[in-house]
Amino acid sequence: MRRQLLMLPLLLLGCPPAGTDTSDSDDTPSDPTDADGDGYSEGEGDCDDDDPDVFPGATEVPYDGADQDCDGSDDIDGDDDGYDAQWFGGDDCDDNDASINPGATETCGDGVDHDCSGDPDDGSTDADGDSYVDVACTGGRDCDDGDPDMTPDRTVYVPSDYDSPAAAVAAVCTGSTINVAAGSYSGNIDATGKALSLVGEAGSAGTELQGDGSGTVLTLGTLGEDSTISGFSITGGQGQAGGGLSCTGGCTLDDLVLSGNAAEFGGGAFLFEADLAISDCSFSDNTADYGGGLYLEASSGAVSGVSLTNLLATRGGGGASVWFSEVDFTELVSSNNSAPQGAGLQLYINDGVVSSSTFTDGASESGGGIWARESTVELSANSFVTNYAEWGGGGFYCWDSVVDEFDTNTFTSNSVYDCDDYTPYPCDDWACRDCYGCE
Repeated sequence: MRRQLLMLPLLLLGCPPAGTDTSDSDDTPSDPTDADGDGYSEGEGDCDDDDPDVFPGATEVPYDGADQDCDGSDDIDGDDDGYDAQWFGGDDCDDNDASINPGATETCGDGVDHDCSGDPDDGSTDADGDSYVDVACTGGRDCDDGDPDMTPDRTVYVPSDYDSPAAAVAAVCTGSTINVAAGSYSGNIDATGKALSLVGEAGSAGTELQGDGSGTVLTLGTLGEDSTISGFSITGGQGQAGGGLSCTGGCTLDDLVLSGNAAEFGGGAFLFEADLAISDCSFSDNTADYGGGLYLEASSGAVSGVSLTNLLATRGGGGASVWFSEVDFTELVSSNNSAPQGAGLQLYINDGVVSSSTFTDGASESGGGIWARESTVELSANSFVTNYAEWGGGGFYCWDSVVDEFDTNTFTSNSVYDCDDYTPYPCDDWACRDCYGCE
């Protein structure tokens, strides 16, 4: 009996208080080997058991230098296209766009380098199946990839194939030849981006291109290919760069008469980044700010047998203005031209020869015949006659230049109003200002 009484307090002590929930709880102690409580222990692949954001299967953050998903490396393929970013040693040039990677197909003409080649246009598209690649692609020459009849390298005739030079130009691509029969053809001709041969079959005396006064009469050319313009009289142009003619790339001008045109640069003709050959051409009665007859910039080549007559430039180069170039002039005939700098020629940073040429009756502020600054000039066998400058170099004005040859030229009756600041004296014929070789 005593034993039962003794057991009762022990039983009472072992019972929970009334109302206590004795069901199973969720407060199961965590795995002592999962220190950060992310559900993975080191033995289960957690590569950083002190960081709860790092465990197998976690979302990887690209480029942060951390391995969140414990796969052994940081993610450097941010757009998941299978190519690592260039800036982390891969070859994906845009790791934010899955459509741009070395395995993508290039789309020409959109300005986007889809295949990370460094050239956004290195694809090859021939949509019309004429065997010529779209001009939008690098090296392509097909100017209309939707028309199989419009291809490069054609030969067409005006008026038998097309009724006008403008219509023929619109129907062909670069590398084509357009033969134009005798006659006068009205309207401006825009062959921008096309290298063509345009030939007047009857020569400049029998074939005329008449502009409408609203722009350059003839525009053509592209870098890396050659254009030829031969056998035309070109007039009636009113443009910014080239009144009568504008050409880029390989430019051969032969048997042309350019008169009655006007422009800011190159009243008669404007050539830019040109590999040029100009011969047997006449420029007369054209006007411009620079280059009444001819304006050349960033170009190289030769001008020979050219006549520059009655030309006006309001800023420089009555006959021709040449900038940043390497151009030689031979057998020029420059007469009755006017400009503040260089009534005949204005040469600014040009390395070239002027030889066997005549400069007559030019009128300028400086350089009645030739004006040269920061240029390397070789003058030989030239004649300077009755040219006038207000204050320096009636025949030839030199400024910060090098004259490699200057002892076979003749100067006759040139004049200057005021030449006190220049040497050698008298400077009616030539004036040197910090030049070498013209003493």
